[in-house]
Amino acid sequence: MARKKSFKKRFRNCGKNFLPSIFGFRNGYLTAKDDEENLINDIGAKKPDVVFVAMGSPKQELLMEKLYLRHAAVYQGLGGSFDLYIGNTHRAPKWWLDNNLEGIYRTLMEPRKRIMRDIKLLPYFYNLVLNKL
Repeated sequence: MARKKSFKKRFRNCGKNFLPSIFGFRNGYLTAKDDEENLINDIGAKKPDVVFVAMGSPKQELLMEKLYLRHAAVYQGLGGSFDLYIGNTHRAPKWWLDNNLEGIYRTLMEPRKRIMRDIKLLPYFYNLVLNKL
């Protein structure tokens, strides 16, 4: 999840370089009980064609599912892409990329964050391998 202080910088840069117009934005720190419902209502009222969600998995997928039920649009989960774009995070060195090992590199760089997430995914991987999903 991106740092709060870099949030506005991300969208100023993206708006200049890629998007013709931005209806609005907010950070993904939904802390109050009604924050999520307010966000869903806001998006439903503005009726955008495309919504980018960068909260990290699985939070962003769960939110996008709720948003889609309220307003049909193209929803794109971006995870940490904005952090990469503005330089808070960096890609793996070329050798790691060339050998398709970026995931391992990221785990070595952020073991606490990545290992716990990977452990939670093991049951799904096990079922996938055994064709039980």
